[in-house]
Amino acid sequence: MPSVWEQQGFGAYDYGHNEDKHDELGFYRRTLEIPPEWAGRRIELVFDGVMTDASVRVDGHRVGPIHRGGFYRFRRDITDLVEPGGRHELEVAVAKISSDRSVELAERDADYWVFGGIFRPVRLVAHPSTSIDHLAFDARHHGSLHLRARVVDRGASTLEDARLRLWVETLDGEAVDGPFEAEASGSTFEISTQVDGVEAWSADTPRLYRARVELVRDGQVLHQVDEVIGFRTIELRPGGDDEVAGLFVNDRRVLLRGVNRHAFWPTTGRAVDPEVDWRDAAMLKAMHVNAVRASHYPPNDAFLDAADRLGLYVIDELAGWHDAYDTEVGAELVREMVERDVNRPSVILWANGNEGGWNPDLDDVFHAHDPQRRPVFWPHEVRNGLDAYHYPTLEELRSRLEPTSWRSRRRAVFDRLGGGAGQPPLVLPTEFLHALYDGGGGAGLGDYWRQIQSSSLALGGFLWAFVDEAIVRTDGSEPRFDTDGNHAPDGIVGPFREPSPSVAALRELWAPVEIQIHKEITLNNRVTRLDNPRIELRNGFDHLDLARCHLRWRLLAIPTLAAIDSASRLEVIVEGSSAIRSTPPGEVTFIELDPPLDPSRPGLFEVEVVDASGRVVGRSQSWRPTAPAAELGPLPSSLPASAHARGSAVTQRAEEGSVILESESLATGGVQLSIELQDQVVRIESATASFDFGALRPALDERAPRVRRIEKDESSSGAVGFRMHHDGLPLLVWRLWPSGWVELSWLADDGEAMPPGLLLPWIDASKTPAAQASRREHGLAAGLRWWGLGPWRVWGNRMHGRWGLWQVGRAQERAPRWGHGPSVDGYRVAGLARVDTADGALLVVPSDGLVLAVGQPRFPGDAEEAVAAKPALDGLGVWAAAPSIGTKFYPPEDLGATAPPPLPRRGSLWLRPAPPAPSDDPSPTESP
Repeated sequence: MPSVWEQQGFGAYDYGHNEDKHDELGFYRRTLEIPPEWAGRRIELVFDGVMTDASVRVDGHRVGPIHRGGFYRFRRDITDLVEPGGRHELEVAVAKISSDRSVELAERDADYWVFGGIFRPVRLVAHPSTSIDHLAFDARHHGSLHLRARVVDRGASTLEDARLRLWVETLDGEAVDGPFEAEASGSTFEISTQVDGVEAWSADTPRLYRARVELVRDGQVLHQVDEVIGFRTIELRPGGDDEVAGLFVNDRRVLLRGVNRHAFWPTTGRAVDPEVDWRDAAMLKAMHVNAVRASHYPPNDAFLDAADRLGLYVIDELAGWHDAYDTEVGAELVREMVERDVNRPSVILWANGNEGGWNPDLDDVFHAHDPQRRPVFWPHEVRNGLDAYHYPTLEELRSRLEPTSWRSRRRAVFDRLGGGAGQPPLVLPTEFLHALYDGGGGAGLGDYWRQIQSSSLALGGFLWAFVDEAIVRTDGSEPRFDTDGNHAPDGIVGPFREPSPSVAALRELWAPVEIQIHKEITLNNRVTRLDNPRIELRNGFDHLDLARCHLRWRLLAIPTLAAIDSASRLEVIVEGSSAIRSTPPGEVTFIELDPPLDPSRPGLFEVEVVDASGRVVGRSQSWRPTAPAAELGPLPSSLPASAHARGSAVTQRAEEGSVILESESLATGGVQLSIELQDQVVRIESATASFDFGALRPALDERAPRVRRIEKDESSSGAVGFRMHHDGLPLLVWRLWPSGWVELSWLADDGEAMPPGLLLPWIDASKTPAAQASRREHGLAAGLRWWGLGPWRVWGNRMHGRWGLWQVGRAQERAPRWGHGPSVDGYRVAGLARVDTADGALLVVPSDGLVLAVGQPRFPGDAEEAVAAKPALDGLGVWAAAPSIGTKFYPPEDLGATAPPPLPRRGSLWLRPAPPAPSDDPSPTESP
């Protein structure tokens, strides 16, 4: 099995940044048994990837030169060293550090884990003595096809009377066109023809064919090779002279919704099982990613198989982070890379190194081996008419996307291989919105994507990065995760592909079908409300007609207060599906439900568009019938009636410097609200729970404001409480209602300044040392269940998810230090929440439109700027809007985020102790 030797218990671990990497050698031995029937054949060893220098010997005889370069396929002819039917000893010596300084710098002085070993498959292959050695296709979307074939002849005969024949078939073996024939020209054959009856390949329509190629002499087939190909055309058009600029696939402009990906798995390092490559590709498609930059080195064959078949555009990249290969070794590695991947329809661009690892002498080498002449560019540089600048702020991106800006015109002039006379370069940030921990990724993506969509120069962009590279180290007493600090945890998914909150943003912002649910229409300047929703579908696919998809919908019951404790999912009231009429890319269609919905049934109306594979390609939710069209709001609250329900009266007494209020509601078993007058500690207590809160403070303030006076407050509805007057805060009122609900409300005078949020710090009432230690590490909230936007927390610049009933507990948190998986702590758009602590459970309902804060989002100390404006305390809070999150490189304001607005002048937070949590808690997350 391919592997890196560090994960097999050998050698030592090195991150690419390490200055003194371990100089290690590995020796592999295996007995080769050559089948007798291979007599007269050409026999090769094929290595798909060896880190880093490989010396091959058979029976002690060296086979070819030492191969230097870890990420490339190389072959060694061993025909003259083996006997059919014989047994031979194969030895491969592997040096972890390359003897070529440029290889060492380009591949291993890098921002990723570097390993040693034979990490990709090795195989023994037998060919006829006269055989096809390599095929290179250029198949265009309109059916034109050019084939260049190289033939090896180890026999005494010549190729003068040989012919090459080509058929095109479906993958099921159905004939499409052919045969097409050509004669030899030296050791090569070329066929140029037109293939009729083919469908074009694209990420939306990944239609593949099999090219069957035969080498024939005197009617005898000497060798047959089958190659999977796709017919598609890739163009970078610079614009000008009334021509639209951009990346064109099959004559249609395409924006790349991209993610950077390394081949990595936490327990096997760079040696990745093909199943992982396929799962990753499927996961990316489900997130509506349409492009992958195989960053820093070429990907595995299996990933390209998946990209071809599932439909992903791929940037195939020559290694080189901040340093480039020398021309001699680099030219050979470019040849190996291009010859392996030249026939992949998914590969649309070649990248010559990255962030300084560019060698200009290698640009032409790509085209020498690629009859398609795919564009070659340099990530993080302006080259060949393409601006691939990394990590622009939002303002920098705007400037680069503006055709008339002086910066764009200046770049075009000084780009010696630019995109046409006077034309600004096309813009493709191949890394942006760095997703360290819970920062970046989907946060800020909406603003960036709007800029990209609105510019004629944009080609799209690639988020950094897909996966957290956390290696499970085997060199300690027990396995442990290691990300080399904040160097490797950059993913929008975790090490084992745990989805993060950014997944919801990608699925929403990059969904190819935009859905609007109309509940009213305007005719003759009159607004008429619709009983039956009218569904508008906008086809954002580049190449797919919506007739290949279908629509499904359902009406979900809005949960009651009791459902927050008892229900595991929302009740489906009614559901259905519908076909979609032909709607080409860029067009709009409308659907009305038949039969119509019952107008008397309110609920949460959810609509999805699903493609032929079952993938959801668009989703929208809306209330019906009370909310505005296509707009979600919080729980249509039954809380006032519940809160004001009369049990017995609320009584008040004073005791040892405290004001104590008590309700004897039969529904709650009695609730007590008390305040300690000296330090303003508020306690909410019932028979099953007790919660202590410190003095209320404005969000972002480190100190609680001074209390000027406290007064008694009585309501005509039977509530009793106290009014608190603070310096710098509006009037705050605590009330206990007879039903057992506690209301914290505020009321500001005209002109009085309001903070963006109000915070109630937890005070740990737990007495056990174990519980106190757990709370110091994880915070006070042990679990959260809520009706609202989920399944993850939100930030001000990442307000994405689905409305539903969700929950998470500490035991369910996965990789919390990276911000992946569910998290108890954070900001929630919630109509109703239940917070579970060691001191009991608390129901929480914020005012309409407010964002609920539970606990404190936690980050490792090396998070740099990937933090939001957040309170340095654990507790409960309400904000007018969630604060925003930054990236590893920029604070939120550089990503287009604005400060949270002030709270409304009037609002409230309702609290009530709840019964213990049910034991059969459902999982809060969904697989992307």
